[in-house]
Amino acid sequence: MVNSHIKKCLFVFFILVHWAVAFSCTSDDEALEVVELSVNKEVVDFKCEAGTQNITVSTNAPIWEATADKSWCTLSVAGKILKIFVDESEERLVREAVITITAEGLKKTVKVRQLGYEPAILIDTNVFEVEVIGKEISFNVTTNVEVNAGFPDWISEKVKSRAPEMVTSTHAYVVKISTLNENREGTIVFTEVLPEGASEESTPASASVLIVQQGLNEYNGGAGEDIEGDIKVKVVSGTDTSHQGEDAIGKSFDGDYTTLYHSNWSNGGANYFPITLTYNFAEASDVDYLIYYPRPSGYNGNFKEVEIQYSEDGNVFTKLLDKDFEGAATAARVTFDNTVRAKSFRFIVKSGAGDGQGFASCAEMEFYAKNLNAFDYSTLFEDETCSNLKVGITEADIENCKYPFFKNLAYYMLKDKYDRNFRVADYKAFPNPDIQSETHKTNPYSLLDNPTGISVKEGETL
Repeated sequence: MVNSHIKKCLFVFFILVHWAVAFSCTSDDEALEVVELSVNKEVVDFKCEAGTQNITVSTNAPIWEATADKSWCTLSVAGKILKIFVDESEERLVREAVITITAEGLKKTVKVRQLGYEPAILIDTNVFEVEVIGKEISFNVTTNVEVNAGFPDWISEKVKSRAPEMVTSTHAYVVKISTLNENREGTIVFTEVLPEGASEESTPASASVLIVQQGLNEYNGGAGEDIEGDIKVKVVSGTDTSHQGEDAIGKSFDGDYTTLYHSNWSNGGANYFPITLTYNFAEASDVDYLIYYPRPSGYNGNFKEVEIQYSEDGNVFTKLLDKDFEGAATAARVTFDNTVRAKSFRFIVKSGAGDGQGFASCAEMEFYAKNLNAFDYSTLFEDETCSNLKVGITEADIENCKYPFFKNLAYYMLKDKYDRNFRVADYKAFPNPDIQSETHKTNPYSLLDNPTGISVKEGETL
């Protein structure tokens, strides 16, 4: 049984995507790094006095720049922190500036607003979309007047917070679980409390936040941001006892699935095997499993018989297990019976695929520790596919789940509103290319061996 929303059940697809990205996005044995740029705030509000606030700029670009389009707003950079300074405002109305952040062709903008001396209410986030199971929302309110907040009964204030004069305060609310089939909308409205003696013609300042909550009629699993993956342990160095030219062990932990380690092409000697590959971490780390990625094309060097050892201090090694990879051209996951504490792993390759005695090759060797903060399926579901709720699960049990994706999924199941068509069924898998190679009398290359008839050209994006 397979639930297509659960990442654990997409392991094979994950491997396919790794290979597809490697083929379509690289050339000349060099991986092209995709530039990323993001900021933790898109709106920054100030009271009318001079002030400073910081935002975080996240990017892998070596250089990024920031400029402001108003002279009263100045900037300085300290590492990943962008410091925003504003002068005191003597204007009547709210004034605005736009900060533009650029990094290698990418651009992000941040809006800066500052109160004037006329009553005003600024809210940094004005729209929230909420799943049917509800959630906590929070936003900042900057105002120079006393305010009252009004909201529908399916929204409750989590923290009572006064809004003193000229202050930014965080307001937190809880959107309750919806039992409605259709979406519902509501607003949180902040209204100025007029002072005693104000004229009847006085119009109080106001600002609002729109809340849109999904209904039960259509399942929406969201993006699954709370699904935490396992922790990759970084390899910092390695050694090998045989390699060809520049294809040394470093190419098997460079993050590029198109480059590879390859043993010496001259394999006629009687002592060619075993070949020893050693991978080192910066410090002793917990490891629960490893993934061996063979070469993306061809078959020379695909591992066969291997002895795997580990060392906690990087010097004294202990045998962990024997593994026969059978010369397969597909990625292989080796899960340990118990968590291994190690600073180094050693692979004694006793045989490999290829002409003559064979060779040893490896595109990538990755090591992982299980994430203890990840969701435990047994709290709500029968098994790790999360296809069915456990017997006796109640709404209160679901409410106590701290993982929104799984909480949402369980609630739809409980209300019998989860459409299982195409999500949960019995599916027949495509034969492994190694099996197909025997029936078709061909050599297997990878999991991309044309199971669907789709072909991909170099440089084409999948």
